Amino acid sequence: MEELEGLVINTLDYKEKSRILYLLTPNGKASLLVNRAKSYKDGLVNICQNLTKVSYLESGKDLKKATYIDALDYFNDIKDDIYKNAIAQYVLELIYKVDFEEQSEILYKMVLAFFDEIRKRNDLSFLLLEFRIKMLYFLGIKPGFSFCSCCGNESNLVGLSVSRGGMECVSCESKDNIGPTATKLIYHLYMDKTFSLKIDDMNAIKTLSKIIDDYYNKYFMYELKSVIMLKSLMLY
Repeated sequence: MEELEGLVINTLDYKEKSRILYLLTPNGKASLLVNRAKSYKDGLVNICQNLTKVSYLESGKDLKKATYIDALDYFNDIKDDIYKNAIAQYVLELIYKVDFEEQSEILYKMVLAFFDEIRKRNDLSFLLLEFRIKMLYFLGIKPGFSFCSCCGNESNLVGLSVSRGGMECVSCESKDNIGPTATKLIYHLYMDKTFSLKIDDMNAIKTLSKIIDDYYNKYFMYELKSVIMLKSLMLY
């Protein structure tokens, strides 16, 4: 049997000692029933927790059952840091709430790369900002950067408009246009295939974060409980 891997993004208790794991995998989201997952005697309690990368074998048709499961990474260094863990829980909840039909392998690799950066760095507000910008693509709400969202003109573009969900040209520019500088920064963070870029200017990070907040509030339909913790820690 082929050994699979995935990241636990949510769990659900099942009967007395079992648990259903909801996973992000390179092939999309999946659910997996793990018998005796809550039994300390079987050593599965820590494995069957949110934010654990696992390898497993499965059987069955409808609800797949684990015939073997082991941890590849517990991410304990993230879990033990209240700020990093708050960001991680936001990422897991965001992914769990939304269906991703395409590019699941790219999303899986991006999320793991993001957690690797979280481990190494302390500019957490900026990393969260970049992650949320990149997620616009997977959420299906990315702005159009190459043409005016009002008239379709591909030239004389002046910046992004939150209310219109895309670029505006000089003839269609509205009052809420964020201008070329902020638009350029958002575009570079959106297009960056890694998390190698950095912005040290906290005022710029706050300005961009406010823009992305407004964009999510307008086009993202879900309310996430994890945002409450992020706000209390001044990360959102």
